[in-house]
Amino acid sequence: MSGIEDAFQEVAGATALLWGRIADALEEARREPEEWVPVAPGDTGPRVRELAERSAAADIAMRLRLSDQTVRAYGALAVRLRDRLPRMWAALRLGSVTPQAARTALELSDVLDPDAVHRFDEQILGPALTGTPSVLRRRAHALVERLSGSTPTDRHATAAQRRGVWFEDGIDGMAWLHAHLPAASAHRVKVRLDAEAAALAADQQRMSVAEPRTRDQLRADVAADLLTGDGTPSAVRTEVVVTVPVLALLGRDELPASLDGIVPIDAATARELAADAPSFHRLLTDPIDSAALDLGRRSYRPPSDLTRWVRMRDRVCARPGCTRRSRDCDLDHVVPFSELGARGATAGRNLVALCRADHRLKHPTRWRVTGADGRLTWTSPTGAHHTTDPPF
Repeated sequence: MSGIEDAFQEVAGATALLWGRIADALEEARREPEEWVPVAPGDTGPRVRELAERSAAADIAMRLRLSDQTVRAYGALAVRLRDRLPRMWAALRLGSVTPQAARTALELSDVLDPDAVHRFDEQILGPALTGTPSVLRRRAHALVERLSGSTPTDRHATAAQRRGVWFEDGIDGMAWLHAHLPAASAHRVKVRLDAEAAALAADQQRMSVAEPRTRDQLRADVAADLLTGDGTPSAVRTEVVVTVPVLALLGRDELPASLDGIVPIDAATARELAADAPSFHRLLTDPIDSAALDLGRRSYRPPSDLTRWVRMRDRVCARPGCTRRSRDCDLDHVVPFSELGARGATAGRNLVALCRADHRLKHPTRWRVTGADGRLTWTSPTGAHHTTDPPF
């Protein structure tokens, strides 16, 4: 069994090595931004350093096929572990503790002042070396309670600042909705969902009708109805682009469709959405590579037509690896308008959807972008070439 333990330690150590090298690369970009950003003599202020770091993170992300956020998060983990929990960091580099243990300890140490963090680092290492993740979390919680100079009320106020909602596309036409809430609010939500679900089941029982949905399914349906307002005058109405093969729309086959060009849905759901749609925009696609061919209108005026065309064609941000939906992106000229003058810079061929962060990355840094019709090649300041991801 020693081979398994050795492999486990190698993976943990390699993770620390990766995090550390990313942190070093990002720090080097901030320290010497000239490689990443054209810098005027003496101009190395905060904005230049931030652009250089973002540019370096984008380069690493595309080389490793990760998101920029993941790359920067790895770098931040290494820096914070080095600074706050050096013993834990050393153990992770040796493979003696797991990346999960290191992240847990770092997360729970956030509320501690520097002196308390030093003692926490000393005392939590034993449980991290010997305990399971659940044991480590319990021991770390107890240790934080002993060492913290703040009250539970103060710590809750700090933690509540990190509340939020996250979305994650799943498979088979499903998705996940995650909410991080204060415990009191979360429990009230659960009680409300339980009560509404029980009421629906009771209504069916009173009418002597069998309720086919499980309690979990009822809770999910109640949550969706409450959040979207379905069945009420305030129901949410947003534009969602449904890309569906015409034969599937007519019910002659069951080829899959998609939401916003990236989230697969079944043909039956697409037909249901189409039945409620107030209007249609025709989008013809190439049967070989799914490239957008025609929006159904030849005029690029008014601007909303051209905007709709580019966003339907690109579907997501045109930087490789970025999956922000095109509807949330800016429209950017591949060749700057100032270089084209009156030669048609606003043609769809020269426009792409770029999220705001990548739009701001493209122009003031040393990245080079070439191409047309939404298919671009990005060349990083270090010479790596990346081509826009193909349509979904």
